[in-house]
Amino acid sequence: MVAVRSEELERMYRLEETYWWFGARRLLVRYMLDKYRVAPGSLLMDAGCGTGGTFLALRDRWSLVGVDISPVALEFAKGRGMTLLVGADVQRLPFGQDVFDGVVACDVLEHLEDDVAALAELRRVTKANGVLVVTVPALPWLWSDHDEALGHLRRYTRRGLRSVLIEAGWKVERLNYSVTLLMPAIAGFRLFRRARRRSGAPKVDLFEMPGPVNAVLGAVCRLDSWLAARVAMLPGASLLAVGKKIG
Repeated sequence: MVAVRSEELERMYRLEETYWWFGARRLLVRYMLDKYRVAPGSLLMDAGCGTGGTFLALRDRWSLVGVDISPVALEFAKGRGMTLLVGADVQRLPFGQDVFDGVVACDVLEHLEDDVAALAELRRVTKANGVLVVTVPALPWLWSDHDEALGHLRRYTRRGLRSVLIEAGWKVERLNYSVTLLMPAIAGFRLFRRARRRSGAPKVDLFEMPGPVNAVLGAVCRLDSWLAARVAMLPGASLLAVGKKIG
């Protein structure tokens, strides 16, 4: 697993509660957990929990155990009030079989050398009929400094994500793009940055924005998440998948 640099984790911790991208992604995850009837109070694993933003968005309805390989990320998550935390690689989990009612993995698989093994391990610790909600960065041609700074190993296609889920034993219930409405702006920005890339360490596309700009982007992305939960979307910067453990 490729670890995220500590300075990027610090920036994520600082911005995650208000930044437009994160808010919309968490909303989409919540839509999926409700849509696939994950009962209130169910025990969920937040696989690759990072700095704990997903926990803040879901804790009112579900119980979450956070798992992350980074001690720095776990400290940040603890600072958000997350108490059920485990330091571990999601490819080798320290849990028995059939422990969790569901798993959430937000932008985790792209960091893993063996994503199939990780998905199989997540399936192992999930109860029968349990649900997996996954988000990953989409479209390999969007690769940029942002991916390198975050330690990504790949961006996914629909076919590629479906393939690894099925190979790991999950029944694919839903597969859809998201962050579609802002796709022209994101694609233009990434291609511009790629053309102007200079030497030095790569940097994430994550910066503080004026409140009104962040609010507008957040509103557009929340609409995008509402749509992605209901209709097939055109290609976007992110992919959502829902898997189910059968048997």
